[in-house]
Amino acid sequence: MDEFEIGKPVGQCFGTWRRIMCSEEYFCGSFGKNSSLLLLLVILFFALGLSLSGCTQELQRGSPAVQDSLKVKLGTNSKAIDTDGDGLCDFQEIHKYLTNPTKKDSDGDGISDGDWNEQREYSYSVRTILQFMPPFNKAALNDDFQDARVLEKRDDYIELEVIHYPLSTAGKSIDENANWQQDYAGMTEYLKPGVTTNWDAKMRQDLLAELKADGIFIDKLTDKEVVEQVPSWLLKKSRYLGKVFTTFYVYCPNGQPKIYPGLESAFEHEFNRDKDNYDWTIEEHFDYELLGKGMFYNKTHGSCTSFAVYLTTVLRAIGIPARMIMVNPVVDASTREQLRMVKDRITHNRIRETMLAGLRRSDKGFTNHTFNEVYVGNRWCRLNYKKLGQHILDPHQFGLQTHLYTFNDLSEANLASSWGRRYAEGERNAVFKHSNPYSAVTISDLFGCHSDIQNPPFTASDLSPGSLPNIYVMSSSHPGFDIFAEIFEIVKDATSNKTGRYHEKKSYDEVFVDGIWGKKPGDIIVLLFSLDREGRVPSEYEDLLAQPWSATEATLKKGKTVELQGKARDLYVILLAAPTGQQLRQLVRESKLLKKI
Repeated sequence: MDEFEIGKPVGQCFGTWRRIMCSEEYFCGSFGKNSSLLLLLVILFFALGLSLSGCTQELQRGSPAVQDSLKVKLGTNSKAIDTDGDGLCDFQEIHKYLTNPTKKDSDGDGISDGDWNEQREYSYSVRTILQFMPPFNKAALNDDFQDARVLEKRDDYIELEVIHYPLSTAGKSIDENANWQQDYAGMTEYLKPGVTTNWDAKMRQDLLAELKADGIFIDKLTDKEVVEQVPSWLLKKSRYLGKVFTTFYVYCPNGQPKIYPGLESAFEHEFNRDKDNYDWTIEEHFDYELLGKGMFYNKTHGSCTSFAVYLTTVLRAIGIPARMIMVNPVVDASTREQLRMVKDRITHNRIRETMLAGLRRSDKGFTNHTFNEVYVGNRWCRLNYKKLGQHILDPHQFGLQTHLYTFNDLSEANLASSWGRRYAEGERNAVFKHSNPYSAVTISDLFGCHSDIQNPPFTASDLSPGSLPNIYVMSSSHPGFDIFAEIFEIVKDATSNKTGRYHEKKSYDEVFVDGIWGKKPGDIIVLLFSLDREGRVPSEYEDLLAQPWSATEATLKKGKTVELQGKARDLYVILLAAPTGQQLRQLVRESKLLKKI
């Protein structure tokens, strides 16, 4: 039997740490034949002024270890403690690896739990080999949900081996600290203003006054309460600039934001997409989408990167340490081959279907996401807009996320020279042949040899058990606007999974042959055409057309539009066609058939 001491987790006694219902942990095992140990534990707990029931309650709700509940051991929080010296902190051993935090070698095979392969033996994990364009910072790749190591580093890409732990319960075990203002005051690296996170004393004073006027009294809140309330308040108070995305086109030489050389036209194009609704000039735009203080006073923000900068600025001004992270899907969802890898190689049924559901929402091209990490309860936690504890497994957020980059200020990220340029210019090369600046080489999963992870049947319909249909949109190539976004906005409340593709045989095969998209009877397929753009239904799928293409084409040549509906292959079919791409856009916006869905 292993010894124990107050302030450390109780040692393993003829048992192992196990998961309850994939979200909670408890210690499973016997205390041995000498029941006096249990009496001794009770006496010790009462000596510390704790009840046994209270401690049991802590353990049952997934508390990282007994010493976290007791909060002794020199007054430190055990989430940073490595009790057994295996190189893995106690918190992650319980919530991520499911190994015993009091035993350096949980299975007694002579290899430390901290070994790269050994730490997977009690859990379920997904392994990917990923290539991606710089930027890159190795120090921030390992967190509560993944481990990563560099296999190769070249000028044009980095190759990583990433181990994801999609059943980690770290996000459900966030403590709060009432003394956060004093405890975090020394974390100046994550509190100080930056080039883009440029808060100052006046902004802090004005911010606290606005919060107080709306009934949010920062001094009376714990750190967790602050980060649960302030993001929602910001979103309600701010205008979303949904049609503009310039943050990847900016760099900051000598601490001053400027448009990256060669990306001026791309920046102007983005600004012009909605300039009729702006009461500011392009020269003033930084203060509306890029710079935190400007966004605060103008009450605006752009897409995810913009809001992450805005939120970092505000939280730091309040006194909450904050930084930003970039994540992307585990594979490039714009490529059929990588989607097939997920479908064919991920054997955990729920994980696979969750990944595919997220990838369906990420398949239209350049895809990544920037959000925040905040220091709450004496550890770094993910904050995605207003969702504290964002998990890497999420059908609405890429399916399964890979954490690629962490930065304190957007000026440090150097995105414009790589990701920004690629996005602006539609750059392709031998390594990254498609839309995204990353690509998966391989993917696989592992049920650890000591794991007790169940794998019951699970289908795509189990993720959205309601009656909403999926929708598939097939379009002529690049009609000059984001036609998928236009349609998905119209049908957002009436459909479940939404997939956009161009008229290519492989796109139709994904739906009807590969089974990647989880097609079911009653789903909807929308076929879009314009005479001035390439792309027609492949001959193998012409039975989807409500009338022969020759009849539709003849109508279009007369300058008229076509709007038809029908049923084929157990799907409801909507056909919208116009002589030009701009006329097609107007037809989409006015379509009675789309609005009836």
